[in-house]
Amino acid sequence: MHREDEALHNFGGDRVVDLQRGESRSNRSTVMCPKCRLVLSAEAVFCRECGFKLPDKTDQLFKSLSERIKRPILKSEREAFTLALEMLERGDFITWCVDHINKYHAGDTTLARLLLVSALRVSFHSSSALLHYSVTGASGSGKSDLYEKICAIIPSNHLEVMTSVTPQVLYYATLSESNDGQRVTNPEAFSGKVIVVTEINDSRSFSALKAFAEQSEISTFTHKVTIGGTAKDLIVRGARAVFCASVMPINDEQAANRFIDVSISKSDMQAKVDKAALACSNVLNEATIETDPQSDIAKAGVELLMSGDSEFEEPTEEVKQLVKDTSAAMTVRGISLRKVKQLYSLAQCCAVEKSWRRGELRVEVEDVKEACELLKPWLVVE
Repeated sequence: MHREDEALHNFGGDRVVDLQRGESRSNRSTVMCPKCRLVLSAEAVFCRECGFKLPDKTDQLFKSLSERIKRPILKSEREAFTLALEMLERGDFITWCVDHINKYHAGDTTLARLLLVSALRVSFHSSSALLHYSVTGASGSGKSDLYEKICAIIPSNHLEVMTSVTPQVLYYATLSESNDGQRVTNPEAFSGKVIVVTEINDSRSFSALKAFAEQSEISTFTHKVTIGGTAKDLIVRGARAVFCASVMPINDEQAANRFIDVSISKSDMQAKVDKAALACSNVLNEATIETDPQSDIAKAGVELLMSGDSEFEEPTEEVKQLVKDTSAAMTVRGISLRKVKQLYSLAQCCAVEKSWRRGELRVEVEDVKEACELLKPWLVVE
């Protein structure tokens, strides 16, 4: 627990919540007057010593949440943020989100959880491989549909969705006006965002995405782009994560070094019947994930997770040994070192949600085990 984190606020009854770390603990139903520092009952409205009107606990809570996500929280959003915060403190928020997605997309539960957890990545250290994914599958297998449902619960300020991509499209998407009125590329255009490309058909598109699927988000990178026959500099900082969909696996070696190939599940007849039944039910009920009020709760929780601390506490010796043993086992099986780094990055993502329950941001044994279970179906011998 970082001692410099002082954003402690009352939240319901006799609990105090550290909104930077998600720590919840008892404080014996007392509050302190900000003016004269007298300790008072939690139910007090005015200080009996100086008469100061005590701040409303609910207002304090949302003020701290606003500071965390760096934007005001509207009154209409308060219920969603309150419910999301309760699930984060219980530790079942991601499971609830995956169940919510499954109401609109049948199957692919493990893949949905893998992508959603990876999107939460907050640690941008160069030693940690970024988590970028290429979802492959036959046309009509549900790749775009799965992305659509995941995107519905990611806040728009953390998301960029494209139907296709070229170097020129990315170049123009990063342009902004400089102080001297010139149009230049903005290195921060996609920094901290999840880029989703719903369909990639050729290696040229993968080559374009390499500019944003960097191994580090700390440094900026310069790429050359031909615009109108002239070479231009595309200066960018890597995205939080890049998700794309393709019928065929990546055939560009450099791009393959940056993306994890994952496949959508092949549907047997029963799975097809289940998907058809779900689609039919949603159509008849005019139900969409975009208009479902529970999506607002999911977005609130995801925004809190994406806006948190990026500094991890040092893992325990037990965790370090487990990672070493796992690395050795993967190496023996012919799995590359890059996958080992990606596995640890994923373990960090798993720890982000649990930090609200634990009260600290640290990779634990259960995070490494969860990351192994999530990646196992797609770990290929190279």
